Amino acid sequence: MKQLILNRFSKAQATYDANALAQREIASRLSELIFNSILTNYQCKSLLEIGCGTGLLTRILLSRFDFEKVRLNDISDAFAPFFSDLKEQYDYRFYAEDAEKADFSGTYDLIASSSVFQWFDDVPAFLEKIKKHLLPDGLFAFSTFGQENVKEVKALTGNGLVYFSQKEWIEMLSVHFEILKTEESLMEILLDSPKEVLKHLKQTGVNAFKHEKKIWTPTKMSWFDAAYRNLFSIGEQVTLTYHPLYFIVRLK
Repeated sequence: MKQLILNRFSKAQATYDANALAQREIASRLSELIFNSILTNYQCKSLLEIGCGTGLLTRILLSRFDFEKVRLNDISDAFAPFFSDLKEQYDYRFYAEDAEKADFSGTYDLIASSSVFQWFDDVPAFLEKIKKHLLPDGLFAFSTFGQENVKEVKALTGNGLVYFSQKEWIEMLSVHFEILKTEESLMEILLDSPKEVLKHLKQTGVNAFKHEKKIWTPTKMSWFDAAYRNLFSIGEQVTLTYHPLYFIVRLK
């Protein structure tokens, strides 16, 4: 599964920014929650970001905080060139690794991630790992997706990721962290056709299917198009639902 994720996001790096409509809005909202949660006069000098991608969240955070040390991670090294300018401004390093296996040295004032953790195999183990890299007064802040995410595609194909509920996330986080803020919302984006839904998912790397290939014969595509339009149309367009969950936590 991780190799599949690597392949998808590497292929989508050139088309991601132009098509990541929901992800851009989610990164913006997460940054606001982070900014509003930082303690007054707290010097936020070090950042570790998990799954930075093209930098939708990264660039916002860099504009709002005076970091000295910046560590970015993504499973794909295809995204490393997006941050070549940071070497001259920060104590900077890029980890092109699976975050569940990567050795993130040191501790950080802020550990952040946007729209990533739904891909992880063992979330409780990762949370155990992350707590060791968070400074006592630091924040661990992230967004992920809930159970209604891309529900239209899953309803028609029966295929998709398994998402934790907000309650399940709270239970996992509470083992190690004090939860300062949690939030969830539903976002519907409108696309011109069911075919455009599939194209959108491919161009953002967020393929809704577990397997590398789903054979779209003309017959299957015709059925998918008709069923999707019948169930999920608004006027001449169709909906695609995103279900972001946000969490801001600190060590207990």
